[in-house]
Amino acid sequence: MRLHTYVEFFKAYILRKKENLVSPKFHPVGDIVLPRGSMIHYMPKHENDNGPGVVETFISNYPDEVYIDFQFGFHPVLGKVHNVSFNSTPVIKAYRNSHYNYKWLRDLSSIYKKDKKLVVLNHALAQRDRKYSPDKFINFFKSYNDLNMLIERINENGKNHPERQQFVKMELPINMPGYRDLMKDIDTYVKEMKDGLPVVQNNFMRTTKAENCYWLVDWLLFLSGKYNESLFGKIDREVWNNLHFMFISNSRVLILNIGLIMSW
Repeated sequence: MRLHTYVEFFKAYILRKKENLVSPKFHPVGDIVLPRGSMIHYMPKHENDNGPGVVETFISNYPDEVYIDFQFGFHPVLGKVHNVSFNSTPVIKAYRNSHYNYKWLRDLSSIYKKDKKLVVLNHALAQRDRKYSPDKFINFFKSYNDLNMLIERINENGKNHPERQQFVKMELPINMPGYRDLMKDIDTYVKEMKDGLPVVQNNFMRTTKAENCYWLVDWLLFLSGKYNESLFGKIDREVWNNLHFMFISNSRVLILNIGLIMSW
């Protein structure tokens, strides 16, 4: 399989016209092969997830070498979190031995300069040395801290590797919340802000809680230009043009370039 350039990929798969947002085209997930010069973020699916599976959407179908870059540095901003003992060395070794189709080096600086090689920014181990104290809002705390960490890494890697195109997978909820319900959650979210952080109450974000899609509120605030109230608003503008979000629903994907949609 021939590797596509980014220009070819952009023309084939990325939504390019503002008017198409009304009825955007979702492509079959299996059709998507990332272009040359890509790096993709991988967020864990569960607490014991160590990285991409042997078969992994947008990763294992890449026709050239795939390198796993284990990312560390987790700084929670919500909830009570304490340190726990965790040794990443044997976990990484076991992962490498069971995922032979992926490559790994101690120093990947030379790989980032080779545009034929795909780099996976693996965040699966970043939080393993931390543990949350029990709390009825723990799912929201985890979701918020995960997104905050992801955006920190987006900014960091965008600065360190500006020649690379960044891709981020976002799973849309099976039952998409209605517009009015989302607006209620957004209104509650903004009203409960204090010092730039949401203050969680019992009636907090009921719709997105039910669908486990808290990030949708942040995303809609970002699109509406309310950057101070949204975690997405923390994304450095210098990163926008090389940043893509891949929204997945029913095995189909909509790919948006942040720089392009924010220019409309």
